[in-house]
Formats: sequence, structure tokens, C-alpha cells
Amino acid sequence: MSVKTRFCLSAALIAGAHISGNASPLKEEANNRPNIILIFADDLGYSDLGCYGGKWTPTPNIDRIAEEGIMFTDGYVTTPVSAPSRLGMLTGRYTQRLGCYWNNDSRQANIPEEQLLLPQMLKKAGYTTGHIGKWNMNRPVESVFDEVYHEIDWESDYFPGEDGLIRGAETNDFASNKKNGWCKDNEAPYVTDLLGDDAVRFIRNHAEDTNPFFLYLSFNAVHSPWQAHKKEQGNYAHLQHEVLQLYAAMLNSLDQNVGKVLDQIRLSGIDKNTLVVFLSDNGPAMGGPFIKGWPEQWDEVLVGSAAPLSGCKGQFQEGGIRIPFMMRFPGKIKAGKIYTRPVSSLDLYATFHSMAHKKNSELKTDGVNLLSFIRGNQKNDPHQVLFWGGDTFPVCARMGDWKLVISGNDDSARLYNLRSDIGEMNDVAGSNPDIVKQIRILVVDWKKEMSTPATLIHGSN
Repeated sequence: MSVKTRFCLSAALIAGAHISGNASPLKEEANNRPNIILIFADDLGYSDLGCYGGKWTPTPNIDRIAEEGIMFTDGYVTTPVSAPSRLGMLTGRYTQRLGCYWNNDSRQANIPEEQLLLPQMLKKAGYTTGHIGKWNMNRPVESVFDEVYHEIDWESDYFPGEDGLIRGAETNDFASNKKNGWCKDNEAPYVTDLLGDDAVRFIRNHAEDTNPFFLYLSFNAVHSPWQAHKKEQGNYAHLQHEVLQLYAAMLNSLDQNVGKVLDQIRLSGIDKNTLVVFLSDNGPAMGGPFIKGWPEQWDEVLVGSAAPLSGCKGQFQEGGIRIPFMMRFPGKIKAGKIYTRPVSSLDLYATFHSMAHKKNSELKTDGVNLLSFIRGNQKNDPHQVLFWGGDTFPVCARMGDWKLVISGNDDSARLYNLRSDIGEMNDVAGSNPDIVKQIRILVVDWKKEMSTPATLIHGSN
């Protein structure tokens, strides 16, 4: 990324400047709906990528998505942990509506039978759908997608064990290849590479289809266990902690495989009719003795970075819920655009729906179609307010540049101005009682709405 672009991003983060959209209008393509590739990283920190100021390792391929498309400085997920984050994105609904607040209750999420998940909604519009990698949903993945490759649930190792199987992989088609010597660390297939190769194969197989395709490429990288090719790890000896050396090598592998995907799109001749979206499920994870296999001699350390944000995975501070988020659509989204107003992974459902369905259909969602905001047709914020938490957790709400945090214990409130205090260091609730009162009213209304069971979310065309 150029020095000029890096400066613009830094200025946006510090000043919270509102950069209005000036991209060329997206043409309606009723007879030429775009392919959609959704790339989801796992536990990737806000500032781990080069385009967000990352220092661990160059990430030129992921940065290309931002350089050739749009980068959101204030992109959020619905929760700071994996399963409900995915649930919110794939339904376009606050997971609180579904009775899901955290990983431990995600398997009991009350998803209405008639609720179409994002790939099912696209399949109904004629898309061929494919899933690769991590799933973490309480519907069988095979019932949702046309094609499934290397399903992973929760987490998995990155190399096969002595039996040729990969711990944590739901679909283990590795055992028959044990004879090929996969069990030695440097010779073993690396899961991130396998998922990238699957994506290349899927794109190649469907690039010339009459119907468009949707690919959900859900990497388990850079989630624990932190495992990397030893030859890659040696490139990061300057990092003091060994787990950070592993992390940087894993991030490098993730970037290389995103590059495979972008290159195959170009080679297949579908570059200008393919939307690519990249984001992470939550902020960076804390590594310590509670992690299986964590060496006793290692100190507890944040594996990744969310700077200048505070907090990490599992926390409702910005570092847990604000994530790298970008889109690329050559000729349709102006290259190098930076958008600084709050957006959410909830918005992908409505955005993809607008691209896929020729006719408007009944759509109940907590997200918005981002295209009109990206184009600049709408100058207001995409959301009046965004919410997180609830139940036994704090409730957080962002309205404009204000973020209110209401304790789950005594209902006390803290208020931060993210424009001037991106690190959430200074509680200004006492000097802004009217703002606190205004957001509290919105929180009360939201909590009442969340207590109503979810109903039909996507109707027929």
C-alpha cells in the first residue's frame, strides 16, 4: 500500500473523519448477477494486516482487496466470539433474537425452520453454493450448500497426526494418504494450503457456468493451535515470543492462499463479475496456559494485534468486535476507497440479496444493503445504532461516534467518544448525561425487541 493510502487510513482512525462515497454507481445487472466469494478469517486482529498498519508480516494479497476496492475502518461483527459471530452474519439477524449470546449456547440457537441462511437465500436465486473450512453452526453444512470441502468444527490442527488424520476436521479424507509421508512436519499438507487449493478448484470448476456461484471460504487460520511450517517460522526470528513467530508465519500462509483465490479469479476471466469480501470473525486471541499445548515456559501473550483499539477476542471493547473488513468488485466499487462510518457483518445478507434477486422480496433483517452507502447515494450512517451483548453480558451500543457500555451487574454506564478516544480510555458519561439517556432508551427498546421470537426472515420472490 502506498504511503499516501497509509496516511489516509491513519488520519481516518485518529480523527474519525467522515469520507463520503464517490464511487461510480453500480450498474444493475439483472441478467448478469455477480459471483460472490466471502472469505472469513478466524481470530484475525484489527491491525494485523498491512493495509491496517500491521507489522507482523507483509500481506500484499489481502491488501489488494482493499487497494482495488473499499476498506471499512469501522467494520464490526455481532459478537467477540466465533459461533454467534458466524450465526449473525449468515442470518443477517442479531443472534440475541435467536437466543444465542456466546459460544456455549450457540448449539441451542433457535433458528426458525423457515429461516434461510445466506447461502440458501442465494441458492434460491439460482446460485451454485460451496463451503470450505470452518462451519460452527447448528445446521448440517451439507443441508445448506451444494458442495462442501474439508469441514472444520470449532478448531483443528494444521497438520495430520501419526494416523494421517487432522484433529478437529469433520470430513477427514487424509487417512488414505498416510503412505505419502504426510506425517513429517515439513512434508505434511498444511490445512490453510488445502483450503486455498479447494477454493481454486471450486472457482475453476464453476467459472464458466451459466449460473453464478457463491463460495464461503472459511479459514480456521489464524486460530489456535498456532502451528506453522518450520521453514516459514524461521523468517520471523526477530519476533521475541515464539508463538508470535508462529502467528506471523500462519498469517503469511493465509495471505498466500488469498492470493491464490484472487489469481484464479483473474485467470478464469471472471474478475469483473466477482465480488470478494474479506473479514474476520472477531478480534485477536489471548494465548496462555488455558490453551491446550501451551508450553509452561511461555508467558501469557496477545497473539495478534488490535492496536490502537483496546481489548481482544471475548471482550466487548473495540478490539474484540471491530475487525478488518473490505470488499473488492473491479469496475463496480471504486478502487482505494476508505469508508469510516460503522458497518456490520449483519449487512452482508441484505447486500448479497440485493445483488442476487432480480425482484424485491420480503426481507426481514437487522442489516442494510451497503451498496447505496458505498455509492454515496445515501449520506447518512448505515445504522442509527448498533448493539452487542445482553443477557448476563454488558450491553454495548454505538450511535454515531458515541459508544455506551451498560454493566450487566448494576446497570451503571460508561460512555466513550470513539472519534477522539479510539482506545476507550476516558469515560465521559458524567459530562454527557443527555447522550447517555438517549442511548439508554434505544437499548431498552432493543432489548424488548430481542425478547420477541424470530419470525420469517426471508419470504418468497
